[in-house]
Amino acid sequence: MALLVDSMFLIWAYLNTCEWFDFIIMKMPGVPIVPLFKNLVQMTSDNQIEIVFLKNYIEVLIVPLSFVVWYFSWCAPIIGIILLQAMRIKYLGSNFTKTVLRSLDAKI
Repeated sequence: MALLVDSMFLIWAYLNTCEWFDFIIMKMPGVPIVPLFKNLVQMTSDNQIEIVFLKNYIEVLIVPLSFVVWYFSWCAPIIGIILLQAMRIKYLGSNFTKTVLRSLDAKI
């Protein structure tokens, strides 16, 4: 479970870093080393929606997994409760999370 949580945060950090590099490349092209990442930043911006959907699928799948893991006493029960409440808040504010939850509901 820690691997999924870490990967979720790493994807979020990767997306934010690429946005920051894109800003630096556009506004300050003379900064050394950052223009070397131009192809990576371009590829990320082209696939940003798919990457965000992947991150949201991981977030949504962590919630039921946390309750299963809690059943086997591998994590504290508060983890599942906190993650469930965070998912409720994200459902109200993120269209990506709404789409992921609706697609999983349709599959079930």
